[in-house]
Amino acid sequence: MDELVLIEDLIEVKQNMIQFNKDIKENEELRRRFFSHFRQWYYIKELDMFAPSKYIGYKNMNVLKYNNKDGTGADGRKTEAVLRNWFEKKDIPELLEELQERMNGYGKVKINSEIHILKEEIKQIEYELALNKKSNSEGIPAIRLLPMSADDPEFGEKTIEDVQEWFTNELPYRVYNFKRGMGTPPGTLVLFQYKGRVIASAILEEKILYKERTERGYSGAYNFVPSSIAIFTPIKPNELKSVWDKFKGFNQSSQNLDINQFNSFSNLLLNKNFRYVLEENRDEEYFQEEIERTEIDSSILVEDIPREPIIGKYNHSLTIKWKRNHVTSKKAIVLAGFKCEYDNSHMFFKSSTSGENYVEAHHLIPMEFQKQFENSLDVEANIISLCALCHKKVHHSTMEEKKPILKKLFLERRNRLEKCEISIELLDLITMYK
Repeated sequence: MDELVLIEDLIEVKQNMIQFNKDIKENEELRRRFFSHFRQWYYIKELDMFAPSKYIGYKNMNVLKYNNKDGTGADGRKTEAVLRNWFEKKDIPELLEELQERMNGYGKVKINSEIHILKEEIKQIEYELALNKKSNSEGIPAIRLLPMSADDPEFGEKTIEDVQEWFTNELPYRVYNFKRGMGTPPGTLVLFQYKGRVIASAILEEKILYKERTERGYSGAYNFVPSSIAIFTPIKPNELKSVWDKFKGFNQSSQNLDINQFNSFSNLLLNKNFRYVLEENRDEEYFQEEIERTEIDSSILVEDIPREPIIGKYNHSLTIKWKRNHVTSKKAIVLAGFKCEYDNSHMFFKSSTSGENYVEAHHLIPMEFQKQFENSLDVEANIISLCALCHKKVHHSTMEEKKPILKKLFLERRNRLEKCEISIELLDLITMYK
């Protein structure tokens, strides 16, 4: 057979991808001989199809050519190199799960498979997945347009650019105060309206009510999922109306928008320089720094109730990495009065950021065991305020030194954990630290 020739344009890639999805259904030899070899997979949202690199990287590929490609010089490294012109490798577990589900009838997808996405579709895919996984299991429950007043002391007479900078530098580390709150469920996609434009978006995690109004007149605050906060080129009223034809214009009241038009809105954002204000990956040190920078009013109310766990992402070994919210951790620290809950005499130094006694947030039941629990472990009842020394001890000391710390903390938190419908015995907890 003649040597295979590499593709030259995206049209050829799409034709090959369509051909692969037809051939894998119809040809048993392709499934039996080659399916288990596929590791580099490519996805095009427009087609909603997957295909392996060597199948789509050569011109006019079909099942006859592929099944007889031995001796033709076919090389996955060559096809991967040419496909990099249009695709980028992305670690998106939802797509890997979708691939595994679709190919289940043809063979087992290799556990170390990698997904490559069409570059021009990446932002739209990430946006839709990020919003859906941070809302409830049925998708986004609501879309709300939230007006931001230039008279609000938070914003003064700031320009749109100044406020977008506030979304980037401030909101990920604090709550969003309000004087009159919206009645909308967690998971709501909130679009922020400022000076006649939509300038940012975020997913609502919880609504917080203060015991009494603050000096500035705030009655409560919204806690937004930090990694969902995004800014983009401001959207004009006529552009919004092109998505929601019943939209009548901006005013100072929050508006409900039809969730059925979400896909149309995400398409609009593709041409709006859409970007998330935070990176997804966070190490422990950075997480503690985020907590330090987070501002929480001391009059905040915390209710110990069950919450749904939130999946952050998978790491390179395909292990689930569960989401922690630094606002929740800061609330636990504020409730503890910035004291070490193992020994409140541990006041070693003051934080240069908060001016308070320096403590760190520790999940008593470690987040890595979230899969064993139906409800979220990232709740205030499971988060302990510890001095840096005690925090290091529960992670790195001998079991003999850990046990008294764990026992004291567990006995003090057991009732609160039960209110969050988190049930565990002391011996099981200690085993998690071995």
